[in-house]
Amino acid sequence: MILLLQIYKGQDKKRTIKSEEIISYEFNRNNKLFKRRDINYGEFSTFNHKGQLQEKGVLIWDYSTQKDERRIIERYHYKDTLLVGMEKFRESSGEKYQEMENQFNEAHKLEKKIVRSFENGKEVFKKNSSLYMNIEYDNNSQIGKMYEYDEDTKEFKLAETSISTFDNKQNLKEKKIIDSDNKVFEIKTFEYNKNEKVIKYTSTISQANPNITYYSYNSNNDPIKLTNTFGNNKIEITCSYKYDDNSNWIEKTQCTDGEEYLVTRKIEYY
Repeated sequence: MILLLQIYKGQDKKRTIKSEEIISYEFNRNNKLFKRRDINYGEFSTFNHKGQLQEKGVLIWDYSTQKDERRIIERYHYKDTLLVGMEKFRESSGEKYQEMENQFNEAHKLEKKIVRSFENGKEVFKKNSSLYMNIEYDNNSQIGKMYEYDEDTKEFKLAETSISTFDNKQNLKEKKIIDSDNKVFEIKTFEYNKNEKVIKYTSTISQANPNITYYSYNSNNDPIKLTNTFGNNKIEITCSYKYDDNSNWIEKTQCTDGEEYLVTRKIEYY
């Protein structure tokens, strides 16, 4: 379910961001002060000169120094404009436990994705963690066949097929997921505004009620309202922002089902 009011699609502002730290606070209705929602948790990201995401991590509060300690949990690798790899690290130990490799054809289209698992610095083969996907193209469609490792047979077996359809601007319109029994498991659809921002997302699993999320944006293309409906359940999130001189938000007030939160964003530029 897409319930995030922060959708990363790369940097689209004038100055290039070098790093950012994002921390959430909870509104205390008794004394009208904001406090950390979780004293042990924040997040940070770093970017290269091209605006490409380099690292993501968490901020762990160190009580002895009264400062945030940065711990990397994801690292990204590029070849020119192509994301060719990603590594994942455990928050507690910093140990690498997974890596992803993307392989592209001569036209720079993704043709294979490989996910590997690691323990104690060595690759291990595990169900749900060791897999690869072969990708083919047909006009505006992308067909991916994902194979997962079977611990019983020690082989990779077809787990699911995904069929993704794109519009003429290469925005994802529909993604259909078909299970190993050739039955449609889930259908996801996306609608966009003139600025190519998602305004409606629908997920339908089997014969269940569709899960629908609507998005609204302000003039800076930052989301200001999210409404999610699933059967008789409804969630509404609203946001307001404060911006710096580069039109990047540095404070976000978020209200979720009557609970109000403050999110701060500390930005360093090149």
